[in-house]
Amino acid sequence: MATAGAWAALLICVSLAAGAEEPPAKPQAAQATPEFKPPPGFRARKRGETVVYCRKEAVLGSRFPAEKCYDEAGLRQLKLDELEQMELLERIRACGTASCSAG
Repeated sequence: MATAGAWAALLICVSLAAGAEEPPAKPQAAQATPEFKPPPGFRARKRGETVVYCRKEAVLGSRFPAEKCYDEAGLRQLKLDELEQMELLERIRACGTASCSAG
């Protein structure tokens, strides 16, 4: 009788453990890549297979704005260039000359 009870307890533990399996986890690649959000003023447009981000910019000497479009990599580079220009302007403003070195 003791072996029948032990087998029953073992069977219950195994069935509970089998039912308590965790659901499969989502792939990490899907979780790690957030969707790209363009900066304000840019609109997403599809040109063929690629997605480009466009905005209208004023052209010096013309009353007509020109539409400039960038892909995702180009837009990231544009943002980095703008930040670099801002840092340069801050350095010039703080020192008073372009040859001043920020230490």
